[in-house]
Amino acid sequence: ATADSEGIIWVFGEGGIILNSSDMQTWEPSDSPTTSDLWTSDSNDNVVVAAGSTGAVILKSGESNTWTSYPTPTEADLLGVAITGEGVVVAVGENGAIWILENGNWLDRTFGLSIDFNDVDFEGERGLIAADEGRIFGSEDGGLNWEERNTPEGLTDSTIISIDYYIANRGYAITSEGQILNRVVRAGCNGFELEGDPRHAEGDRARPHDDRHRAPPVDGAQRGRDSRDW
Repeated sequence: ATADSEGIIWVFGEGGIILNSSDMQTWEPSDSPTTSDLWTSDSNDNVVVAAGSTGAVILKSGESNTWTSYPTPTEADLLGVAITGEGVVVAVGENGAIWILENGNWLDRTFGLSIDFNDVDFEGERGLIAADEGRIFGSEDGGLNWEERNTPEGLTDSTIISIDYYIANRGYAITSEGQILNRVVRAGCNGFELEGDPRHAEGDRARPHDDRHRAPPVDGAQRGRDSRDW
């Protein structure tokens, strides 16, 4: 579920169902352009977006109640979707899928990992991805390029299922075992540590990020900045 700029709550579900409410008591259905299951969503002042199975992405702009379908070129299930500070839609999912939607076109930013990316969030142009094997990836440029962030040892058997920015430079992640990780940025450590675990206070037990996991560079001509021209 997500709320738009008018305070309307939008919820999504199986078979592409879309419901909205202004009071959380009475719900109105909306015409859906997809029959795929929808299980992740986000919004900003201009756009509401939802994504789900078989690469389904739907979007509505502004005060419009009309939803438009923007399926990704591949049919991988999408497990997370977010909107950057520039209004660009970023979707992540199965087998390391990363897709960026600008000007009605999809740009593939997948960089070769076969693990699932389970959630994504942005604060401005800074993004975070929660992944299998206890891994987290970060972007500083609106999702074009990603680097692995430090995470504590012992999380390789865990799935990081949710990730969110709380405020700028402050983020939290949750594992499938209920562990809470908080983002730490200081000398020698740019990553996450277990909440309340003194063993990670100095970041010396954090697993270092691997610079090999970078998305390939993009020619600036490929990426327009007027992201609201859907």
